[in-house]
Amino acid sequence: MAQFEQGDALKAEAIVETLPLPAIILSDSFHVIYSNNLAKTFLAEQSDLLIDNNSLVLHSSEDIVSLEATIALKQSKEILIKRKDGGPAWVCHVSPLSQSHEDGELSLLEVLNYVQNKIPSEKMIMEFYNISSAEAKLCVHLLEGLSLKCIANKTNKSELTLRTYLKQIYQKTGFKRQGELISNILITFLR
Repeated sequence: MAQFEQGDALKAEAIVETLPLPAIILSDSFHVIYSNNLAKTFLAEQSDLLIDNNSLVLHSSEDIVSLEATIALKQSKEILIKRKDGGPAWVCHVSPLSQSHEDGELSLLEVLNYVQNKIPSEKMIMEFYNISSAEAKLCVHLLEGLSLKCIANKTNKSELTLRTYLKQIYQKTGFKRQGELISNILITFLR
């Protein structure tokens, strides 16, 4: 991998600043190399992701492990970062960058659902994706950051039934993973 030179840093900062979402360039040790203005605003408004001593801090050890694993994969992937207040999880897209830095390999983290942070309604999801009401309700619960087990308890449906709904959603939408589905719904409705 190429070393992250001063000129590269300026180019990367200029590119990241044009992104329409909060974006942070960070090393594999979570050292923050650069964050755009939207990221600075986002970080100031909530306490689920913080920058302390130029390092990204997450409040959940599960989220730390998830982000570490995603960065180690060196593939673009969506992850969920839980919120302390129990609100909808932050959906983050993590992409490896081709440059390295003295602090290690670099990745770009973007918060996909920050712009409005409003979950689309069941009706909107149902009509846009041409799925059933039950399938759209499942999507809303997933967007709220709930696990299938929690959704099953909340809706008095079995996890098997919910997994069947999820498979039907995948067939109708062409998505193969839950993260893809959630990201697409958020990107579609939060523009």
